[in-house]
Amino acid sequence: MVTVKNRKLFFFLPLAIIALPAIILYWQRNNILEPFVQKKIVKFEQGKPIRISYDRIFLSGINKLELDGLTIYTTNNDTLSRTEEIDAKLNLWKLLFKETELKDLQVKGFSLSLKNGSEKRIYDFLFRKKGNKQNEDASDAHSSGYTRKAAQAIELFFRFAPENILITGMNISIQHTGFWLNLHIPELKIADHTFSSEVQVNEQGEKQSFMLDGTFWREEKKLACKIYPKETAFAEMPYLQHKFNTRVVFDTLQFQFSSLKNEKELLRLGGVASSDNLTIQNERLSTEEVLFQKSKIDYVVNIYPDYVELDSSTVVQFYKLDFHPYMRLKMKPEVDLTVSVRKTDFPADNLFSSLPKGLFRNLEGIKTSGNLSYNFYFSVNMAEVDSLQFHSSMSKENFRIEQFGKTDFTKIRGPFLYSAYEKGELAKTFEVGEDFPDFRQLEAISPYLKAAVLFAEDGSFFGHKGFNEEALRSSLAKDIKEKRFARGGSTISMQLVKNLYLSRDKTITRKLEEALIVWLIENNRLVSKNRMFEIYLNIIEWGPNVYGANDAARFYFSKEAADLTPEEAIFMASIVSHPKKFMWSFDQNRALKPRFSGFYKTLGKRMLSHENITEEQFENLTPDVRITGGASVYLAKVDSVEVEKEDDDWED
Repeated sequence: MVTVKNRKLFFFLPLAIIALPAIILYWQRNNILEPFVQKKIVKFEQGKPIRISYDRIFLSGINKLELDGLTIYTTNNDTLSRTEEIDAKLNLWKLLFKETELKDLQVKGFSLSLKNGSEKRIYDFLFRKKGNKQNEDASDAHSSGYTRKAAQAIELFFRFAPENILITGMNISIQHTGFWLNLHIPELKIADHTFSSEVQVNEQGEKQSFMLDGTFWREEKKLACKIYPKETAFAEMPYLQHKFNTRVVFDTLQFQFSSLKNEKELLRLGGVASSDNLTIQNERLSTEEVLFQKSKIDYVVNIYPDYVELDSSTVVQFYKLDFHPYMRLKMKPEVDLTVSVRKTDFPADNLFSSLPKGLFRNLEGIKTSGNLSYNFYFSVNMAEVDSLQFHSSMSKENFRIEQFGKTDFTKIRGPFLYSAYEKGELAKTFEVGEDFPDFRQLEAISPYLKAAVLFAEDGSFFGHKGFNEEALRSSLAKDIKEKRFARGGSTISMQLVKNLYLSRDKTITRKLEEALIVWLIENNRLVSKNRMFEIYLNIIEWGPNVYGANDAARFYFSKEAADLTPEEAIFMASIVSHPKKFMWSFDQNRALKPRFSGFYKTLGKRMLSHENITEEQFENLTPDVRITGGASVYLAKVDSVEVEKEDDDWED
């Protein structure tokens, strides 16, 4: 018979058997913890130029970790990072399943010092790529693609970023040769899903303070942050001027991030990034400061195993203009990029009134009416660059220029003063019109020169509306293959606009402004094609301080532009793209170099097919010209030293 006493013993005995190891484990937890941590440290240090130490590590209770004096040293015993005290509360349930998740975190006295000198940066190991696995099969490669890696990174961030955080006395210093930057955060606190913190910046003695406000939701994987100056109307982003020669000033920056979907083959991320009164100054963007009053991107990014996609539901907004871009990027086995933008039937003034100040000087203040539609498509696979696809077109409906801005593009219909600049300095000013002695109307210029220049620079000039899409496509392919701006694909319209209204600075925005002005002139018939070609022939540079066809005809051949022969005309057409280097077209005997034979033959065939020269003239066409004008002085300087091949300027 089982007594009550026996029943109690029968009930508690299994509990005691289970509890006894747990009790022993609890009392011995710190004796177990330290060897475990040391083993992990040794593993982490392997192959890295660092050494990790700490003063004390202790488990208080069953899930509170205390770590004091955590220090990371470099191989030469410089301190990379030090933390005075860390108190962390662990998720015990996940810890039982060998997963680490912090519930609460308190950090006191964290410092990070990033230095580099003439040798490698001491923190480069943080960004070192792991070696590729040689025997990874196709299924493994697929499963370890972008989707899984991105999902793991996001999961890791939110798992180790607890919802309750208190960090006091955080200091980050960056030191390069001749440069230093210190960031100090007195207190960063995240509680009840919100945070607010001051960031004090001292860059080379220049001090400023930012405020960070935001929300953080770990379980939902959402983060939002607002950055703004604490005491001034505007603030400058630190470090960018030193690192990228880019100055960025703003009054408010905001961003939001969230994980929208996480599946095996698709990770979808979304959010918003916006700025108010953002000013950017970068010599590759523009020579002047560029102001974006209001800009915003509401983005959706799809990450698939082998490519990343900016979803077409993404909305980019600049002031009144908004559009939906699409981008697809695949990195392996070769870079494969596709970009497209399609926007139909939108108010024209939404475009022109949204152009950032300082970006398009000639268009500032322009007023328009009517509607526009724009279509852009670009696709390239780096394994087959010649198959590059490019399309860009803008159409109009009831479009009208109601008021010109800084520049009235119709003024070139009549006489005007033209100023030529060399390396930013004024080289020559002259009138393009009847009152200037060297101005020549089209009828007074040799038909051979007109044809030669036309076919050498832009054979379809009288047939297109400012752009030659195939030439642009070919030039893009050449630029990509040579990894430089080797060719510009510019039409005569584009070259004329560049010479009349724009600087020679090789900036992205200069090309965009050039394209907009060309579209306005060509698609709205502001200036006739004949007048554009006439101006072009009368202002382009043809030698050192030599401008216009008549000035050039005298400089090379001591004759009027109307009297040039086919051979002389083709020679002059050959140097339009490099007028200051014309002398290197000749050998020591003042004869054109043999490489000109092909150019003469090609251009001659085009002129023959359009009946600009006769069959007899073509048969007798040879690269043989006699320099008799002022250019002969320069030829006297040519010696036996062979100069390097000139590079075609990307914008010509």
